Amino acid sequence: MKKILNFLFLIFIFIFGYGLFLYLQPEIQVPKFLVQMSVKKKFPIEKNYVVGKIKLSNPKTSIIDDKLIIETNYSNEAVGDNIKGTMKFETSVKYDSIDSKLYLDDFKLIDVTKDGENIDLNKHPIIRTALNSSFKKLEKDSILELKNFSFVEDIKIDKGKFIVYK
Repeated sequence: MKKILNFLFLIFIFIFGYGLFLYLQPEIQVPKFLVQMSVKKKFPIEKNYVVGKIKLSNPKTSIIDDKLIIETNYSNEAVGDNIKGTMKFETSVKYDSIDSKLYLDDFKLIDVTKDGENIDLNKHPIIRTALNSSFKKLEKDSILELKNFSFVEDIKIDKGKFIVYK
């Protein structure tokens, strides 16, 4: 019985020590799966327009340098035609410390494929402009609320890592 109590006491000390260690760190790296879950909660996204609708689904995230990359599948139903492919967006993040929410910032379309083939957006600037403006609303909705984490001062992407500063 005494060995069990000693073992439980050691586990308690370890958990307390690790919690104290994390609390005293000036910054914490957010695991990539948490970033993926936060972004995935915002999908699927459907946008209606004059001659049809477009749906974005199945987002995959990655972090490159100081940008969050979101790659999604899309389905575009327009005038009886159904086009499918992928879209890749690049964005920064912005933390609002007043309302404790994290937002996407400077959301841009960087790549589109149609039926597996790349579309040169430089040859089709209207497509880039229309899609960027259609999905600009993603910047207005928060991707993460941190009301119970009053210690958070800022959140940034730095050197390929999602970092919480406290």
